[in-house]
Amino acid sequence: MPGLIETVRRFDPTLQVRRAESVSWAMGETVKRRSFQAWLFGAFGAAGIVVAASGVFGMTAMSTRRRTREMGVRLAIGATPVRVVGLIMREQMLTVATGLIVGATIAAMAARYVAALLYGVPPFDPRVWIAAVLIIIVTAISGTLAPALWAARVDPARALRAE
Repeated sequence: MPGLIETVRRFDPTLQVRRAESVSWAMGETVKRRSFQAWLFGAFGAAGIVVAASGVFGMTAMSTRRRTREMGVRLAIGATPVRVVGLIMREQMLTVATGLIVGATIAAMAARYVAALLYGVPPFDPRVWIAAVLIIIVTAISGTLAPALWAARVDPARALRAE
């Protein structure tokens, strides 16, 4: 913007103007930088959800496989598949609830340190905290449901013979 620099020099020759840029350009650069940061944090968050779901699925699958005989006995003595799924889901959701309480406590303590990195969102925004809890719960349910359904379909005779 050489015309702007010349105009400023004409009005006040003592001002040292080295570079001139429009407000819209400067704001555009700031928004681009913030957008990239938001995208980056969102991508890390999505990757974290995938890792968490994989971990929950793996741990539940391993735990359920190790309890094949127990599930077979339960089904043999009259437990319904719905009760077996409910048992596994309750056990896993208790673990998730404990993790949520511990994690929320640590996050609340750390929130004041990351407050400077947040843009337009206070560190204790209830909507964000509720959304995070719901995402974790849905992730845990989706990671637990498949192994629980597998356990409900165990053939009692095969399970008792297997070990």
